[in-house]
Amino acid sequence: MTPMDEAWILLKRQTTLGEHHPDFPSPYGDITHYHGTTDDRGKGIVQQGLLVGDNEAFGRGVYASPNPSTAKNYAMTGAMSNQKFPAVFAIRGKGLEQENVTDDYTLYPDNISPERLVRIRNVAEIPTWVDSWKNLPPSQQESARQSLENIYSDYGG
Repeated sequence: MTPMDEAWILLKRQTTLGEHHPDFPSPYGDITHYHGTTDDRGKGIVQQGLLVGDNEAFGRGVYASPNPSTAKNYAMTGAMSNQKFPAVFAIRGKGLEQENVTDDYTLYPDNISPERLVRIRNVAEIPTWVDSWKNLPPSQQESARQSLENIYSDYGG
């Protein structure tokens, strides 16, 4: 990929995803799921998206979790066992076919394009409370949502 192609992807993602300005919401909706992996795989995901894998526990597809900490734990376990760095991607799942296979895992039967992904800048910054922020009183939800969005990055990281 040429530097110009990378710059175009960055610009396209910034405008399509609405990552940099709250007045420009993403046409792909809010973040619904998280995918944990290792950094070496993350570089390909930034360019190609999440690709359907074979021989998985619940069938062929892309696995994700509605809980960021589940994706973080998966990424950390994979990174430690392979001497790599962890990577977590948030998925904007509006309109995508999906199947809940357990309380913690969702299966997407098709590839997920890079435009629908948001890379977490620093996996270690995923707070432990993040899975339950939507259960907070409305007066605290906005502050919690902003804290969570501060750890998102739209490209690389």
